[in-house]
Amino acid sequence: MTGALLALGAFGQAPLPADAAVNWAGQGKTGESLLKTEKTAQAGLKLLAEVAEKAPDAEPAKLQAVLALMRFFGNKIDYGNTVKYGLQALKNPKLDANRKLRALRDMADVMHGPPRMNFQFHHFYYNLCSEQDYARMKEDYPKYLLEILALDAADATARIDLGYHEILEGDPDKGMAELKRALENTNLTPEQVANAYVGLAEGAFAKNDRPAAIALA
Repeated sequence: MTGALLALGAFGQAPLPADAAVNWAGQGKTGESLLKTEKTAQAGLKLLAEVAEKAPDAEPAKLQAVLALMRFFGNKIDYGNTVKYGLQALKNPKLDANRKLRALRDMADVMHGPPRMNFQFHHFYYNLCSEQDYARMKEDYPKYLLEILALDAADATARIDLGYHEILEGDPDKGMAELKRALENTNLTPEQVANAYVGLAEGAFAKNDRPAAIALA
């Protein structure tokens, strides 16, 4: 009887779970703060990973930690961890449309191809990722771009990237249609305009239309 009472703890109540008293929000904020300097980044990653893995699903700090980890690894061009935490964020029911868009952009950015720097080649030839991961990048990349455009049809970077991808994958008509649609946007940066026209020239070459390619280049 005494043992049973001791097991129940003070006032005859069952003891709280070991992590029930953890200040997940405070730990997450500390972790994010530690990420700001190279010297303390590893300690910050450890704190955030614990929040991401152990905090209850209903805890808002869990999603915040996952997004912080995704952004950190995205800035490091770390394909595996960016996608890992990005997918975890997308499964979180507390993820709103704006943060979903940010997560999709970060995931697409870590594996984008031409006309910007070809990170797919970077991961395969420099980071020596597996052939399976390389194939998955090529498959997932346009899916993320389409999801971005479903949430923000005016995202010119995503549309230009998608158009270029379609051309390189053997569908110049589809790709050029995306690029022409992107050029309808009146708020493009000079770089975006240049990328769109380079893509159109690539598409014309793919269709063996040399005069059009020269005119566009």
